[in-house]
Amino acid sequence: MTQKFSIVTLGCEKNNVDSEGMGSLLAGAGYEQTSNAEESDVLIVNTCAFLQAAVDESVGELKALAENKREDQVLIAAGCMSQRYSEEVPVWVPGVDGVLSTRAWPDIVPLVEGIRQKAGCQRSSNGPRQAL
Repeated sequence: MTQKFSIVTLGCEKNNVDSEGMGSLLAGAGYEQTSNAEESDVLIVNTCAFLQAAVDESVGELKALAENKREDQVLIAAGCMSQRYSEEVPVWVPGVDGVLSTRAWPDIVPLVEGIRQKAGCQRSSNGPRQAL
């Protein structure tokens, strides 16, 4: 069965470009993009931290996805808010499995696959399973 991913992009045009890049890399690794979070195996929020309102929106989007996340889904916080607040994100949103900085977005496939391989491990309440 093909693994599916969805990306929510918040913020600037750079985030749109980075999201397209992550999508291309995931597609190249055999993942299929969908706009339906419920059918996604991988949920990615490309966050923004330009203004406090953008941080609030980013955290809100992550929380909404985390609240409805299935045990077998992976939730990744990417982008500038995730980079600026990499240690805070897992505290603010306990369901986040990985944090990806703005410069590390090309590492999306190894990050996702590393988290999925460790899926049998219990999720830590102290933070994400991986951060890049």
